[in-house]
Amino acid sequence: MPENKIRLVYLMRKMVGGMQTHLLDLIDGLDNDRYDISVISPQNSLLKKSLAKLDVPMIEVDINERLNPVKDFLTIKKLREVISSLNPDILHIHGNKTALVGRYAIKGMNIPAVIVTVHNFLIYQDSNVIMKSLASLIERRLDKYTDKLITVSSSLKKSLIDIEGIPEDKIVTIPNGIDIKSWRLGDKEKSLRKKLGLKKDDFLIANVGRFVPFKGHKVLLEATKIACEKRNGLKIAIAGDGPLKEELLAEAKRMDLGGKVFFLGFVDDTRELFFDADMFVLPSLNEPFGIVVLEAMAARLPVIATRAGGVLDIIKEGEGILVEPGDPQELADNILALAGDQVRRDQLIDKALEKVNREFSSEMMVARTEKVYLDCLEGRSIA
Repeated sequence: MPENKIRLVYLMRKMVGGMQTHLLDLIDGLDNDRYDISVISPQNSLLKKSLAKLDVPMIEVDINERLNPVKDFLTIKKLREVISSLNPDILHIHGNKTALVGRYAIKGMNIPAVIVTVHNFLIYQDSNVIMKSLASLIERRLDKYTDKLITVSSSLKKSLIDIEGIPEDKIVTIPNGIDIKSWRLGDKEKSLRKKLGLKKDDFLIANVGRFVPFKGHKVLLEATKIACEKRNGLKIAIAGDGPLKEELLAEAKRMDLGGKVFFLGFVDDTRELFFDADMFVLPSLNEPFGIVVLEAMAARLPVIATRAGGVLDIIKEGEGILVEPGDPQELADNILALAGDQVRRDQLIDKALEKVNREFSSEMMVARTEKVYLDCLEGRSIA
């Protein structure tokens, strides 16, 4: 391996939450003496500020989230110009749409290693049937420009094999990791509880997620209504934003959940919420991975989650409680049972914390990803 630094370029779609945390933890964990890192991303002031602290430049390129032939052509042209100027030894692309335009942009370039991390199910799931089929066909053709695909869960890997027809030996699963030290509890000031006007003995449930259908917020509201009718002092704080925001606010009002459900909006740092809460609930109908589950476990919160996608890679029986997706009654019953059983909550907390420390640290995620980098570069010349 040459003594000069390896030029590593990350190409990202517009992102918040888990994917952004994933990128920052990955960059922070890599050796600055070994890698010269740059990030290409749509405009994102929070990401740009975080990258500046890590002394990593960010080049802004607009990437439309949906398939749009005209805008995508302009994006491909711009990406080709930017990537060519950076001359990467490794191009690491994150996200399905970004992988589509990114690999078109590099056709004919001699990039030693091209890696794609897949964070979500169903490529272009919001598009119509024709566009989905076209995208899937293009994906298979672009596969030859990809050295390795990384999935964040085994269910995502299975989806790529079964639906997209990607060879199994081209895919490696590397679960997301978290900086466990940053989730260690300090003194609980209960600042959020004070802001929400909660009483000392109120039981606060936390939820974090983008307001999109597969996150299951409607099921959560239904379960909350059922549970609140049977237990006084049950409260839920929901952090997030997204296209279903107004619909969910209206639904909570219709269910007369005022004073019981609190919508916090987008929260960049969820520590205040997690450190003040008594339980975490993830009601997803499908879930690519669920990094918020890891964060809740590390913050010493008992977790109730659905048996959905990547969640099953994180939680086993005894480390959290698993319920069927889309069943508000089962979710409510388990919320009530766990809220009333401190011993059970403590048992789940201890087992979950042990699991996170053993299998899901950011250090392990970085080491596994770097191994993919070096394996892809092995035997190839870099400038």
